[in-house]
Amino acid sequence: YTKRFFADFMSSEPDASELMKSAKNLFVYNSHVAIPAGTLVSAKANELAGLSGDELSEEFHKISYYATEEESRTFSAMTGTDGKREFLSRFWTDVERGKGRFDPVTRTEYLRRAVTADDRYRALGKEGWRTERGRVFMLYGEPDEVERFPSSGENKPYEIWRYFRTEGGVDFVFVDRSMFGEYALVHSTKRGELRDDDWQRYLK
Repeated sequence: YTKRFFADFMSSEPDASELMKSAKNLFVYNSHVAIPAGTLVSAKANELAGLSGDELSEEFHKISYYATEEESRTFSAMTGTDGKREFLSRFWTDVERGKGRFDPVTRTEYLRRAVTADDRYRALGKEGWRTERGRVFMLYGEPDEVERFPSSGENKPYEIWRYFRTEGGVDFVFVDRSMFGEYALVHSTKRGELRDDDWQRYLK
C-alpha cells in the first residue's frame, strides 16, 4: 500500500509566508501477498514478445530439462508463434515459482547459465548446455566445490562436483570415458539423479 507524508517547513516568523512544501511516496512491499499467476504469465509474455517462432523453440529446448514428456510433446506439436509464446510464458512462470523437484530459477539466470555452459562444457561439437556437465550446471547452478583429477596411469580423468546446500550436501561424479573431453555423469547422491556406488569401475 502507499502512504503519503507531507512535511511543511515554515519560517520562524509567525506571519511569514509558506516557504516550502515537500511530498514523498513511500511504498511498502508485503512479501506475504501472492502475485496472481496470470499477472506473472502476462509479464513473461512481454519478455518473450520480440522472439520469433524458431527462437522460442530454441529457448524451450534449453529449459526442457524441467519439462515432462507430455509438455515436450505438446510444445513440439505447436507450429504457431503465438501458441509457443503463450505456452513458454506459462512454463517459465512455473519454473520461476519452483517446478517439480527443482528449486526456482529466473529466466535471466537460467539463460545466463546456458551461455556459461556453452563456454565451459562444449565437447565433440555438442553445445555445452546439452552435455551432462552442462545439464547439471543448468539445473543446479555453480557447484560449491569442484575436484578435478587428471588421467593417471590407467585411470581416466574425472571430476567431482559438490553442492553443500542441496539436500544437506550432494555429489556429482563425471568421468571422461571417451578421453575426448566429454564427461559423462556416472554417479550422484542427489535424489532423482543417477546413482552408482561402484562408479570407480568407469575410471579404467
